[in-house]
Parts: sequence; C-alpha cells; structure tokens
Amino acid sequence: MINQKSLIGAFVMGNAGLFLIYILPQMLSMVTSEYQLTAFQSGLFGSSDLIGSALISVSSIYWIRKISLRKYGLIGLGIILIGNLLCTLVDDFNTLLLLRVFCGIGEGLVIALTLIMIHDSKNLEKNFAIYLMITLVVGAIMVLLNPSLTNGLGSDFIFWSQAGMAFIAVPFCITFIPDQTLKESDEAFSSDGLDFKVIKGLFAIMLMFVGYGGLWAFSEQIGIARGFDQEFISLVLSGALGIALIGLALPIVFSDQKHAALFIALGVLGLLGYALLISFGQNQTHYLVAIWMGSLSVNMVLPYMTGVIAEFDSTGKSMVLIMPLYSIGFALGPLLISLLLQGDSNIQLGLGMSLLFLAVLWVFLGLMKRLKQLTNE
Repeated sequence: MINQKSLIGAFVMGNAGLFLIYILPQMLSMVTSEYQLTAFQSGLFGSSDLIGSALISVSSIYWIRKISLRKYGLIGLGIILIGNLLCTLVDDFNTLLLLRVFCGIGEGLVIALTLIMIHDSKNLEKNFAIYLMITLVVGAIMVLLNPSLTNGLGSDFIFWSQAGMAFIAVPFCITFIPDQTLKESDEAFSSDGLDFKVIKGLFAIMLMFVGYGGLWAFSEQIGIARGFDQEFISLVLSGALGIALIGLALPIVFSDQKHAALFIALGVLGLLGYALLISFGQNQTHYLVAIWMGSLSVNMVLPYMTGVIAEFDSTGKSMVLIMPLYSIGFALGPLLISLLLQGDSNIQLGLGMSLLFLAVLWVFLGLMKRLKQLTNE
C-alpha cells in the first residue's frame, strides 16, 4: 500500500507531466505565431506531446508493475527537463516537433507512475481528485501569469516553465518515492479480456477528449481570431481551470450511483453547448461562457463515467486505461480541429463537435440503461 509521503512525491512528479495540458493553448498560439504555421501544422504541433505521452501511457498496463518507481520517475523527469531545455535552443519547426514528442514520452512515464501509485493507495478516488486539483491550481496560476512573463521570451518561457516543474519534482522523487516495484494484484490486473460494454465506454471517453482537447488547444487562437484582448483570454483560460475544481468536487459531494445519469447527461449537454458557443458565438460573453462551461462539464462527468464503466469491469483494467485514452483523445483532438477549421466558416467545427458529443451521450445513456436493468434483475 502506498503511503501519504509517497503520494506527495507522486503528486509533484505527476504535475510535471500533466502541466502541459493546461498551458497547451498558450504554447500552441505562441509557436503558431513564431513559426507562421498552417492550421494543419498547428494541429500537428498541438498533438505532438500527447502522441509521445499516449504511446507510453497506453502500453503501461504491460510494464508499469515491473519497473522501479523512483528510478523510472527520475528518467521521466530527466526526459521532460532535457527535452524542454533543447526546445529553447532550436529554430527549426520539424526538430521542435520531434523534441515535443520526446518530451511527451517523459510526461507519459511520470503520469503513468503517478496513476499506478494512486491506484494502489488507500483512497483511490479521493487521491485521484487531489492529484487533478493540484495540477489544475498550478496550471491556472501559470496560465494567468504567462502573458506578463513571456514578453521577450515567447514560447521559450513555456518550455522553461515545464523544465522548472520537472526540476522541482526531482528532490521530491528522490526523497518520497520508493525505489521499488509494485506487486501485481490478480484482481486489478486479471488476464481476462474486457467486456464489450467497457470497451464502448472507454472509446466514448476517448471521443469526448478528442472534442474537448481539440477545442481547448485552439481556444486561445479562436479568441485571438475574434479580436479579443490577450489579457482577457488569459483570464478566461485561467478561470476555466478554477471552474474545473467545482466540476471535480461535484462527484465527491454527490457520489451515489443515482446521480450518475443526471450529471452525465447534464455534463455532455454542457459540452455540446461549449462546442456550439465556441464555434458560433461572437462576443466575449459567449467566449467566456463556452470555455467555462466546457471545463466544468468535462471534469464533472469523468468520475461518473469511470464509475459506470467500472460496474461492467471485473478486471480492474479500465481504471488504468482511463488516462491513456485521455491522452490519446487530447492528441487526436488538435488534428481533427485543424481539419474542421479550414476556410472562413465555423459551421464544420460546430456541427462536427456537436455530433461527436452527441455520440458520447448516446453511448453512456445506453450503458446506464443496461446498468439499471442489471440492478433491477
């Protein structure tokens, strides 16, 4: 069983990996401007870290319990630190792209190690929420400060920031994270295959993050394209991360199963509203409401969706796969959005994202209907 001191080290280490998600809109906007990227190149760059992270994360169920927590934590932090420092030295976009994939490998490694330690802790749900809340607070502060701190440094400051997060995490990793492997639990990592309903639920979560991740990555560029002030955009993005804390708190307060259907439906409808408002809204109020609604909704529904899937999962693998699919969705999202943003109209963007979120709602309504039938049998 992982103790509280080890969890502190895991939270700080995992923050260095998840930090990129929160500063992605600003990093993408800066690099797009500095390198004069096309929409497709922007989408590719927005996915680069997450491609590396997803490759590591999705394979973690096969090797995560066979490696030393401390040793590989330090390797992951070293990759993040070295990769970001190298990013400040290059001027070629293709080289920068490869370096971001390299950074993503380190990010995926420390996130996977953090999650497996949380998985083996005494209060999994509570510790998972604490981890996300810590990263949200750090991310919100940095998003708010970035515009005033990046003057003259541009995207290099973003790279220095993530390198700094990794550097801060190193002593925590050495001091608090045990130099041991975690024994495999037969119950948590059964050799049985996943039920098809579990696969459908996991796929729907990935689709949800394709939509949300893509819109989040391009949110700053969308605001700039509509002529909004940089300071206003930063306040909106930072506020969205603060609103996310409310979303994470709701499943803790209303933790019983009977609220799951209501909050999942409300949350996915909130994401639908996010897609429509960010696509077709024109003023600052529409922009603010859209982004805050999206942040609240996606963080509110994820714990409930995880709980619904777990009801159909006898292997325990679904919990381990949630974050890899989160990363894959975030990786694919910017690429999809870049294709939908072609031309001057946002009709393709609005309709495409709306259909995607409706598909997610359809899958989970079906799963919850089946769960209710099983409960009544």
